[in-house]
Amino acid sequence: MKPAPPSIPKAPETTNKNPVQPEPKPWVPANSRPGKESGQEASLPDHDPLEEQDSHEEEHSTKTTAPDGEEPKPQLPLEEEKVSTFDVDGFFARARVLMKDRAAPIISENTEKLTKNLDDFERGAKRFIRRMDRGNNRDDAEEALEDLMQSAITERHHLPKKLPGDLNGVNELDDLHEECLEIQDELDLTLMANLRQLSNLYVVGLEKQIERLDAKIDEKPIDLIRDEIEKTKESETHFPHLMLGIEEPTDAKGAPLPSKKPLPE
Repeated sequence: MKPAPPSIPKAPETTNKNPVQPEPKPWVPANSRPGKESGQEASLPDHDPLEEQDSHEEEHSTKTTAPDGEEPKPQLPLEEEKVSTFDVDGFFARARVLMKDRAAPIISENTEKLTKNLDDFERGAKRFIRRMDRGNNRDDAEEALEDLMQSAITERHHLPKKLPGDLNGVNELDDLHEECLEIQDELDLTLMANLRQLSNLYVVGLEKQIERLDAKIDEKPIDLIRDEIEKTKESETHFPHLMLGIEEPTDAKGAPLPSKKPLPE
């Protein structure tokens, strides 16, 4: 009798602590899944629903809110407002410098004639004063004449319309004063007429500058230039005073006083 073979002990049964998980099935929307009875295979959607949701949010963000029942309008970008960069004050300054260069010979000739007229008055007045008796009246008259001449030079070589009191008693001086005043007034009228003719060239230059500007952008500079044209045409003294460096008379509010009449053409 053969002895029985030794028995091999069985390995203890082990439990799989990490069982293999089944591969997850792809997500399929409910409306794309086939019914149990259709037997059709499930199909994936053509686009991601999350992307569609983002696109709806972006579209909504580009529209402005509108009342109920109205379609919101897209918000358009604001156009940048154009502002004039034209330096109208600098333009006036340059234009007046050019016109003063043209007016210089006219003003120089007028000044020479006024100076001569003033010198004629001074020589005649001294001659009449020397005929006076020596005394306080003569000394006062000589001093008054000296003050008058200094004042006349500062007033563009113009004699005053009335003589000071210490010169009223000088014989024949009143007649000489009247003669010199008539010459002075004639010279002023001639100067004004000549400058008036020159002002036409000034106006032409202003009008040409308006043509160069953009009516939509340079509206304010154009209005200022038009105001200057109007003042030059209508005022008796505006342009001559610009050339002579004389400030225009103004009212209490600083507005220029209207001229009595236009200059002769």
